[in-house]
Amino acid sequence: MLHIALLLSGFALATEPGTQEDLLFGDIPVVTGASKYAQRVSDAPSSVTLITAEEIARFGWRDLAEILDAVRGLHVTNDRDYKYIGVRGFSPPGSYGERVLFLLDGFRLNETVFDSSTPDGVLPIDVADIDRIEIIRGPGSALYGTNAMLAVVNIITRRGRDLQTSELEIGGGSYNSVHGRATWGHRFASDWEVLTSVTARWTEGQDHYIPWFDRPLRNDGLAEGLDSERDVDALVKVAFRDLQLEFFGGDRKKEVPTAPWSTYFNGRPQYTRDAKAGLGATWEHRTETGTAYHLDSSVNVYDFAGEYPYNFGSPEDVRLVSNQDRATSVFWSLGGHVSQDLFDGNRLIAGTEVRHALIRSQFNGDLNQRGTVYLDRNDPGITAGAFVQDEWRLADPLMVQAGLRADYYPEFGLTVNPRAAAVGTIKDTALKLLYGTAYRAPNAYELFYEDARYQKSPEALGPERSNTAEVVVEQRFAERWSATAAGYRTLMADIIASKRDPGDGRQIFANVDRVRIQGVEVGAEGHETWLETRLSYARQDVRDAATDTELRNAPQHLGKILASPAVWPERVFVGAEVLMVDDRRGVGATIRGYTLVNAHINVRNLAEGLQLGFTVRNVLDSEINHVGGFEHRQPRILQDGRNFRGSLQYSF
Repeated sequence: MLHIALLLSGFALATEPGTQEDLLFGDIPVVTGASKYAQRVSDAPSSVTLITAEEIARFGWRDLAEILDAVRGLHVTNDRDYKYIGVRGFSPPGSYGERVLFLLDGFRLNETVFDSSTPDGVLPIDVADIDRIEIIRGPGSALYGTNAMLAVVNIITRRGRDLQTSELEIGGGSYNSVHGRATWGHRFASDWEVLTSVTARWTEGQDHYIPWFDRPLRNDGLAEGLDSERDVDALVKVAFRDLQLEFFGGDRKKEVPTAPWSTYFNGRPQYTRDAKAGLGATWEHRTETGTAYHLDSSVNVYDFAGEYPYNFGSPEDVRLVSNQDRATSVFWSLGGHVSQDLFDGNRLIAGTEVRHALIRSQFNGDLNQRGTVYLDRNDPGITAGAFVQDEWRLADPLMVQAGLRADYYPEFGLTVNPRAAAVGTIKDTALKLLYGTAYRAPNAYELFYEDARYQKSPEALGPERSNTAEVVVEQRFAERWSATAAGYRTLMADIIASKRDPGDGRQIFANVDRVRIQGVEVGAEGHETWLETRLSYARQDVRDAATDTELRNAPQHLGKILASPAVWPERVFVGAEVLMVDDRRGVGATIRGYTLVNAHINVRNLAEGLQLGFTVRNVLDSEINHVGGFEHRQPRILQDGRNFRGSLQYSF
């Protein structure tokens, strides 16, 4: 009951779309996550990309990974279990995306055991329920604290008023895939507003030939029936004037065909399961004098289970024992901020946040007759932070912003992270000079995971740290056309990595590496009813700062071409995307670059309220490989060949 009380009286993290500030900008692109209030993209102290629901529909994207893979300077890696986001070339094998902060309507999605939030089926909502996504590049710790080292991805879902109807969707495709969705939304005259959505997905997957296991005693390298995935998601939003309550939840199970962690190839059971849910409340209010109050609280639950078969016999006399990994994260957050225009051209915002990890438990054991347990512990924790930020519009073309945040952790103490920005705008051209620091606190897995065989916990572990300098030029050519160029340099220190202890041979996490990230990005985009288009190129260089060695899974070149013209205005749209990824250094091998071509057709008003979508992925049937992690025997992971999917949606 205490948590429910806190939930209903808690504090806010982000401005909810649809507030009074939306009216200030009209059709001008607006971002809310860059400064925790609505502002024009050209004024934001970051390089920002906005993805809208219209683009998601016209390109036929079905998960967050497909969306982010089309964004300037980002790339996605799929190891057949999870998908991982790389930002500006940084995506080392073994990373679970913990250096990117994911928000859902302002609520933190990164859990507290692994800090993970992968952009795949683990996302606890359907992408059809997304109104827009804000990709905010660069350090965000001055506002958000840990995880916001490389970027913040702010996912904003639809509201009841955005539908005023019901939607039913069914679909299917290659690999015996099926999915269904039911959504209802409405805004009542009494100011009550409701949205509910439920989605279920299933795919049988495919058999995988993996030549590194091609031996008679390993089924000749063929993993059979080990690629299925099922996923159930739900979203409920209830709003009344200044108050909004929200529930989201998802449960995803994925079989793993690649035999990671030295498991027995083609053995069963071999899967991972991720369940994630959150319950939150936000309240915001603006007074007649212009003071804005934002209050928010949430309770988040994450439960992970993985089961892996190991052979305790000989190659000829196989005796499989299942090893089980489990992790549970339960945390509640409480925070808020107040913003005030102190005088003409000045806006001050200040806030605080407390996160209490009630449960951070980890378990590992063998499911044999003896029930051998190697790890079983729970390490609750609490952290608190406060931030302040001030924005001055010194003259008509010049805006300066400065802020900092301080966070305290019992494990390593206080960390303070500032940021500063100078933004000059002349007519339709904006020049941004940006600087900021960021950090990532060590997670519970890195701090406390220990077993009797392979890994032990460190005596001390500090946070990862980074500082970034960036120059951004943004140019608007018309109301809906723009171009961006950016140059950046990031220095990361005290990177946490697993190393072998020469004393006992076990692995241990330590602050060991320094990384240098630098590069340039250029992009252009247009958003018209007759054409949605994005073009981008990124040249990025990611190296070990001590040895000048190129990091693994760090493509130096990324090119993206997206175009969706209206073949029949307001009725038929086609979308095509060409994604080009350079060679990447893998674990013991170089992974060749690739070109991925996807196509989609979206037919609206096929009949009253009925629309059709049909997608072909990997149109050219190209051989595409992603980098395998240290847990894999194979250095490359083969991706899907040409495949298709289709859907019918009925609105009534």
